[in-house]
Amino acid sequence: MGGEKEGRTENTMLIALVCARSDRVADSEGGSEGEDDVHVVGTDSSDESDGDGGTEDDDSDDGSDGGGSAASTASGSHGSVASVDGAARPPPEDCRGRVLVVQASRTAMEIVRVVDLAGGRGAGFVPRVGLHPATYVNKVLLGGGMDGDAGGGGLLLVNVKTGKMIHSFGCLAGETSSGSVVTSMAQSPAVDTVAVGTSDGSVHLVNALHDLRLFTLRHGPSKGMKSRSNGGGSAVTSLSFRTDGNASRQGVAPLAVGCDDGSISVWDLTPVEDEATGTVRRTLMTRMDGAHHGGVSGASYLPGEPLLLSSGRVSNAVVLHVFDAPDGSGRVLRQRRGHVAPPRLV
Repeated sequence: MGGEKEGRTENTMLIALVCARSDRVADSEGGSEGEDDVHVVGTDSSDESDGDGGTEDDDSDDGSDGGGSAASTASGSHGSVASVDGAARPPPEDCRGRVLVVQASRTAMEIVRVVDLAGGRGAGFVPRVGLHPATYVNKVLLGGGMDGDAGGGGLLLVNVKTGKMIHSFGCLAGETSSGSVVTSMAQSPAVDTVAVGTSDGSVHLVNALHDLRLFTLRHGPSKGMKSRSNGGGSAVTSLSFRTDGNASRQGVAPLAVGCDDGSISVWDLTPVEDEATGTVRRTLMTRMDGAHHGGVSGASYLPGEPLLLSSGRVSNAVVLHVFDAPDGSGRVLRQRRGHVAPPRLV
């Protein structure tokens, strides 16, 4: 950046990247198919060769957790990580299972800190997703699972400025099935409360301040649809809270849950007491089976609107759903769909 703003950081932002340690990612790099079994058409080999031809700086981070000038490389226990500049390259093997703090500007990106989760509270923890909880300054909530097939889903709170692991959550112990992992998280409108989705089809509402599980929602696979999950349910791929005024006036608190079987479920989180048993339950307002062929990639409510924007993993579609019916059901308002495979005949 040149001119009078050269050297200033007012147009930069810090991004925490969670590098999931997964065998599927490693396999997809050398194969012809991606993570979602989508055939790759074309490669970026020319771009990668151009990026690898240059020389890297010898400057490296000294490993301290304190503040300081941003280095162009960040050293780990197994080597160094080059800063991202121009043609992006995938992170090397030693980045997986870590958190990269990246400073991004209009013209460049560079890694300023690497948070290693090995040892201490992070021993055996494999991160999959991350979330910056509201009002939690310099902190990232990591979701994932424990190393090995016997482990279940877990949460870890990390200070990305100091690199310290603050707290390992125990509220999900015994609540997730063996081998399941945390696959999605979302901040709720209430401070300290987050929704945590897992690969066995469960959604846990968790109070992060007190390490307390409030309640759990369960999702089974859609009829006639195949789930990618190893458990009995459909893996949760996306979560979003609705915050518009119409929902408040109707006395409902909707939470949209996208799953890998292509379904989108909308729950009302308002507690309802069963007079017969005295138990408290939540209501499933609607379930849209087959919303996206091949699974839901993302689903997010637009702020202050009864509109849900969703996309598919392999459906090559973006769909805008509106929830204006008295019973809380949704309908497709707009959609854009493309080919799901290379055209064979024109």
